[in-house]
Amino acid sequence: MQKAVEKFINNLQDISDPDYGDFMRKANVYLNDLKTDLTPMKQDVRAKIFEIQLYLQFISSWEIEPTRRRIIRDALYLNDLLKSHDEVLFPAG
Repeated sequence: MQKAVEKFINNLQDISDPDYGDFMRKANVYLNDLKTDLTPMKQDVRAKIFEIQLYLQFISSWEIEPTRRRIIRDALYLNDLLKSHDEVLFPAG
């Protein structure tokens, strides 16, 4: 797993605030850190991060655990995208 993605997921799992607003602020800080760690990034990675920020911050369900699960699922997808980019740059064999 990409170190930046792993760090993001671990940080997200450590958020224990019961209030969605507090959860959202902390998760958004970690998402911004992830963006910084992944810069420069390809368009598909940028689009997925934008999507996460959209449903975390602007089109929220206001429920912490479903949002956390969705973000983690999308972070794992990001990891797969990043891995596929590495495989194109550095093919096995």
